[in-house]
Amino acid sequence: MNHDGPQESLGLNVVKVLGALALLALTVVFGWPRLAAYLARDTVVDQGPRGLVVVATRGGAADLTLHVRIDVDRDGAATMVLYVTEEDVTYGEAGTTTSVSYSVSFAGESLDSGVTCGTSQDPIARQVFTNLAVGAQKAIEIDAHGGSASALNYNGDVSTADMTGRVFPEFRGTLWTLDDADGYAERTPIEGSTDTWAESCSLPYAALWRDESTGGRATGRRTLLPPQVDWTSLDSTTDHQAKLDVRIHVDRAHGIELAEAYPAPDVQDDSWLYKSSVTWAGTLGGEANVGFTDNPVWIFADRDEGDTRDTVLMWAGVALGLVAALIVAVVSRLLDVAWIVTRRSRT
Repeated sequence: MNHDGPQESLGLNVVKVLGALALLALTVVFGWPRLAAYLARDTVVDQGPRGLVVVATRGGAADLTLHVRIDVDRDGAATMVLYVTEEDVTYGEAGTTTSVSYSVSFAGESLDSGVTCGTSQDPIARQVFTNLAVGAQKAIEIDAHGGSASALNYNGDVSTADMTGRVFPEFRGTLWTLDDADGYAERTPIEGSTDTWAESCSLPYAALWRDESTGGRATGRRTLLPPQVDWTSLDSTTDHQAKLDVRIHVDRAHGIELAEAYPAPDVQDDSWLYKSSVTWAGTLGGEANVGFTDNPVWIFADRDEGDTRDTVLMWAGVALGLVAALIVAVVSRLLDVAWIVTRRSRT
């Protein structure tokens, strides 16, 4: 009996089986890790410690309002502007504007370096904790003891409260009071003086943003954790620290949307604006009187990245269909080979 036909069919089927298995193996080895990364849950930060900015002042003739403006541009860089106002201020030689001495201290790993203030492009000098203003020391110690309202010690780590040997960037200067109907959006010097109407500082990207990735791939989601702002006195007791007004303005970059917000800011045509709520731990004129802002959390998403993810998932579905077809083909060929071998053994 001639067995050439079955012999050729057996060899051809074996080749087809091996080819299908090789293609299936390549699909699993190279395709599955990427698919798994896209299917994985984003590890985006939605809580945690953040930077702390402590403004300490002394001076003024009446109750003061400290205004702090944090502006985040489309690239994520941030500028902080601060000035003080009081009611019915007049200017000129017979004006009622008064000087206010201040220090701005920056705490937290994200603000440990890279902060610039004033006209210098160099990072501001760092001071040992005990050399900071007395009021600033107290404010940092209060925050570092932890809790949900804490900037530095959100997770309640006992070691965070120990200030021994730690250093903090600090900037000092003198502001002059503005009328409460006035304000500035940038550093504004007083002509012929080193004093200013408004002072500004630039904050490093890491001071506000938390970027994460999943499986080595950028998720297109990042979290904005604005620094908490505290206001207290240079000395141990407060004098005219009455109201703290902190506003955060974030420019909207192309393709970026606000995915989650706790609490939600006001939506404008090309930006978001948030007015921080303020709590006072003490009373005006009392010792260790500190006003501090809340800790908003905003998660931004890249729409283009989301579209890419959807496209990849679509093609992943197509690939899974092809894999299923390959599996069916392999099983079919294996059955053909088994049938041919069985037939040959009977002849």
